[in-house]
Amino acid sequence: MSIRNSNNKDYREKGNFLPLRYDLLNHPNFNKLSSNAIKLLLSMSRQLIFSGGTFINSAEVKCTYKLMKRYGWNSKDMLSKGIQELLHYKFIIITRQGGRRIANLYGLTFLELNTHKEKLDFTNLHVFRHAWKSKKSLFNPRKK
Repeated sequence: MSIRNSNNKDYREKGNFLPLRYDLLNHPNFNKLSSNAIKLLLSMSRQLIFSGGTFINSAEVKCTYKLMKRYGWNSKDMLSKGIQELLHYKFIIITRQGGRRIANLYGLTFLELNTHKEKLDFTNLHVFRHAWKSKKSLFNPRKK
């Protein structure tokens, strides 16, 4: 019998996890991402709440400077460029456009987009699932 038995509860780590599938990690769009964009994607993923076999807030992720500063982000410019790059490759989408004193909300398109609140601009979120799979040109931060 193997020592690393997956049924052994003492062996399993406690807490949440983030599934990153190989088709995501091996996709050309993921390989084009800068290291800052990958770090931002992982930092945004830290807000996810796993319940009942799915992430219940994958369409309600915030990316404010005040919040991201906790995760080691020290530059608003780098944060903005990372958001633009993730939007370009469609790893994230804006699910609610923010405004004065209201933050933008983002959805992570490599996961099933779920929400438990009615505060989003979109009602039909399943059309954005796998949006990151469409081939994109190389991101140019100077081009708008």
